Amino acid sequence: MRSLLKKIYWLVIFSNEQFRYHLRKFIFLIPIFRQTYFARQFFKTHGYKVNLKDPQTFLEKLNWINLFQSKDFGKYADKFEVREYVKNKIGKQHLIPIFGVYDKVKNIDFGQLPDKFIIKATHASGWNIIVKDKNQTNWFIYKRLMSFWIKANFFKKEGELCYKNIKGRLIIEKYMETFNDDLVDYKFWCFSGKVEFIGVYGNRQKNLHGIILDNNWEELPIIYPNINKYDNIPDKPKNLKEMISKAEILSSQFPFVRVDLYSVANKIYFGELTFMPGIGLNIRFPKELDNYYGKLLNIPYKKEC
Repeated sequence: MRSLLKKIYWLVIFSNEQFRYHLRKFIFLIPIFRQTYFARQFFKTHGYKVNLKDPQTFLEKLNWINLFQSKDFGKYADKFEVREYVKNKIGKQHLIPIFGVYDKVKNIDFGQLPDKFIIKATHASGWNIIVKDKNQTNWFIYKRLMSFWIKANFFKKEGELCYKNIKGRLIIEKYMETFNDDLVDYKFWCFSGKVEFIGVYGNRQKNLHGIILDNNWEELPIIYPNINKYDNIPDKPKNLKEMISKAEILSSQFPFVRVDLYSVANKIYFGELTFMPGIGLNIRFPKELDNYYGKLLNIPYKKEC
């Protein structure tokens, strides 16, 4: 009975996710509705009206790129296709090993997979399943969830244009073993190929903590309200200079991109390229930094809104 109730519970949660997806996709498929939606969210989050005709601040420009330009970044936002770019730029030794890429759940041979692995949707952000013991995982729900992911268009769910034309697939990666089972995520915010600041995130599987630091490992007054801040600044990785170098190589051809990297046993591994970090709606910048980074982000062409 308990097992049946658990299945019913997860089916209800899954059904609600599907309902929200189908409801929001109508907003994002109509340009004027999408633009209005993000304008309202922007004002609600940051307290000033977004200027899309002549954006000046970093957050304004980030929203402008999402609305009018970011579809150009699709092949780099695709978690499988970007691997070729990374291999050519910094070498395949920085890629996390994978077990396969799938466009149908039924094609996955779970019997051939190790006990631990990571499943990610190649065409989305945050659609991940961390498997620590495949024999103790609720595949009844997860297989349905993965089938939904493959068929779904992440653009229609979150409105991020760079995901609009990416084919729905799943990629299965090696589970990266780390000390205390805490894979720290280093996120390098890069402007025209130069790292300006770094987000450090850990304890993701229990109680996510994070902090924003400059290149000298000093804290910056940039916050994520929904993420717990570290009480103390985490230890600086021994290979930080090398990580900054790799991030700047990977970001060299983009006006702005966040390069996510990991350091495991002093070896650098690529995570992903993120062009629209939360579309700037889940982060808070002081006014002076919002203006400063806005000047660094060059938008070479404008669009009448």
